[in-house]
Amino acid sequence: MNFKQGEEDFVMKGLSNLKARDLMRTEVITASPDELVAAARLRMIRRGVGGVPVVKNSKVVGILTLRDIEVAGDVVLLRKVSEVMTKNVITVSPNTSMLEILGLMRKYGFQRLPVVEKGRLVGIVTQSCIIEDAGLWSSALKMRLKMSEVSRWRRFESARGYDV
Repeated sequence: MNFKQGEEDFVMKGLSNLKARDLMRTEVITASPDELVAAARLRMIRRGVGGVPVVKNSKVVGILTLRDIEVAGDVVLLRKVSEVMTKNVITVSPNTSMLEILGLMRKYGFQRLPVVEKGRLVGIVTQSCIIEDAGLWSSALKMRLKMSEVSRWRRFESARGYDV
């Protein structure tokens, strides 16, 4: 992206102020701890996601990824999700900064982090949504749009069925 003199600092400062609430997807595909791994796997494949939070009573109790399933082998397909999922899940709050999210992803090798508020799942931040949104946010910042205006546009486009 080409910046005029002084714009790059402005954009980088704006990007560093992004929070999970600015980046997260609120329509989260989840799994239940009691369902079969095969059902959760099929849902992930059909929806094009590599992992899902495992939720019971709106609380994140684990995370299941396609990689977890591949490593365990086909024998796990008829087992419950709770037997295969990662139980010690690292979550973030809506106020967690993008820099902190990226640090956690890098430190632990995660591609996604559930966003939790008051103990309940409210969204998910993935590496993909950070990459996709970085371009959108930097363009918006370059045009001096407020973050609230971009968030409103993203929600509008998402409601219309566009993957933004």
